[in-house]
Formats: sequence, structure tokens, C-alpha cells
Amino acid sequence: MNNGATARYGGIPDWRPPGDPGDVPGRRPGMPDRQPDPSRFGAPDRLAAGGPASWLEQRMFEQQTVSVSGPITPELTSRVSAALMTLDALAGPRGSITMHVSSPDGELAAAFGLIDVLELMQTPVRAVALGTVGGAALGVYAAAGDRLAYPHARFVLAEPRVDELAGTAEDVTRAAGAHLRLLEDFAVRLADRTGHSQSEIESALSDRRDLSASDAIDFGLVHRLIPGRPESAPGDGR
Repeated sequence: MNNGATARYGGIPDWRPPGDPGDVPGRRPGMPDRQPDPSRFGAPDRLAAGGPASWLEQRMFEQQTVSVSGPITPELTSRVSAALMTLDALAGPRGSITMHVSSPDGELAAAFGLIDVLELMQTPVRAVALGTVGGAALGVYAAAGDRLAYPHARFVLAEPRVDELAGTAEDVTRAAGAHLRLLEDFAVRLADRTGHSQSEIESALSDRRDLSASDAIDFGLVHRLIPGRPESAPGDGR
């Protein structure tokens, strides 16, 4: 095979929109346009298939935007951390990154993986809350330097869930102790980001306080709301 004609990254053709009739680099005339086998590279099927989710993620990435959507898991942390670190490395001196957050909860240890990445980044990160943000996701949202919210976003101040513990009594005790230490660190970080004391944050988490976006501004969690579309004035002909 002509090495000059092969595509980058092990022969995978450069991405192109589904249905684009243009030639793919490295394809001989008459060669069928085949998608690469995702199993060869460990890529999720939905990304290799060039579906809507893959297309949207790529467009968002090109706009320096990442999405934290759904429960925070180790898999989500790995994917979002890789995107954040890549954007951080590519950003110019005036660059910025937007992180959309819509997550009702998640694993506390996985959330701290994202929190650590956010706190070490050189590029400013703007967090935008949409839908519901709660539990462990509150720490991820609060780690951003600039925090916005859509008007109907909601914030659930609740202790992050604990996965079912199994094993010997010693294993369960050790895991419970580790979770309690993370939970204390979680409360300290939220207190630092919102201007409350640790005891006030712990009380709010215990009471499972439900805040509207406006309430979250008063609480110190959100800096400002994203304004809606201005209403038309009477008689303006619209």
C-alpha cells in the first residue's frame, strides 16, 4: 500500500459528514466506502458509526464545548476528562471552554476525577447548568470558575449516592470510611465555592434542598442566569 495515500491514525479515513459524496483519502477508485471496525480500536459503536451523537460531539468539540450528561460514571469521567485536557492543550492565550452539565447524581469518586482535572486546567472553564444538577455533579459544576444556568435549571443539594457495598465486613468498613472522607472533602469544596460554612453545606445536603436557578444564585452556587429571548413589545408588528 502507498504510505502517502493512507489516512492518519492507522489507516482510518478522515471524518466526513454522512452522505458526503466526496472521495475519502486513501480509497482507490471503485473501492467501497466502508466504516472502520470500532472493535479494532476500542471505540464505542455509536462513535464509529458516524451517527447523530458522534456528529454532535464533534461539532461541540470544535466550538470548545463538552457535555457532562447523565449520571457521572468512571466511563463518563474518562471521556470528558480527555476532551477537557485536549481542549486545554489546544486553547490559545484567550481561549475558553464551555461545559454543559445536566446530571442528577453519580459516583463521588468519579466526580472527583473530573473535579481534579478542572482545578488543574489553565484555560478558563464556563459551566452551564441545564435540566437537573444534583448529588456528585454539584461538585463538578462548582469546580468551574464561571457558573451559568438556564432559567429552568434545578439544583438538588443531596449527598451523592453510594454504590452497593459488598465483600467482607472489613471491606465494607474500609469502603464506607473512604466514602465518608470523600464526602467531607465534597462539603468543604462546595462551602468554599458558595461562601457557606461546611456545617451549612452538610445540613443542606442532609435536608436534600431543592433549588431553582434563581434560588441557586442566592445560595452562591450560580453566578448568573442565561437570559431568555426578549419578548416582543406590543404593537411592534411581530
